[in-house]
Amino acid sequence: MNSHPDMQKGFTLVSTIFIIVVLAILGSFITVLATVQHTATAQSLEGVRAYYAAYSGMEWAIYEATTTAVSRDLICPAPPEAVPGTQNNPGVATVNGFTIDVGCESVGAVIEAVNPYYVDTLTITAKRGIIGSPDYVTRKIVATVSYKDTLP
Repeated sequence: MNSHPDMQKGFTLVSTIFIIVVLAILGSFITVLATVQHTATAQSLEGVRAYYAAYSGMEWAIYEATTTAVSRDLICPAPPEAVPGTQNNPGVATVNGFTIDVGCESVGAVIEAVNPYYVDTLTITAKRGIIGSPDYVTRKIVATVSYKDTLP
């Protein structure tokens, strides 16, 4: 005995609209989540690339600072003029789109027993992009090298 059949019309429309709205919100949330995850993965990969660019710059700088006196003078001040705290920046290189900046600070002479040796702190920075942009990435590596007074 259905005495009011007209009162139940339209209930299906309300529930259908509700389900469509919920599914639209869920779909937009999943899209935003996937975009954020993709961006984070891409930035993580760029961070690894920047680290290895800085690492290759560090290997080059260590080689130059410890091989010969001439190559060392390109990286750090020569031992006679080495004053603790002296900064030297031999320049900037580019590797696979990353700007590699090598800096050096001469710690000075250290005498252990009767044998003097010199200590330098190398700071290598690899970066790509402009600060504030979403694709900006930078990595810095600091290495300490020591060598005897007489480099060939």
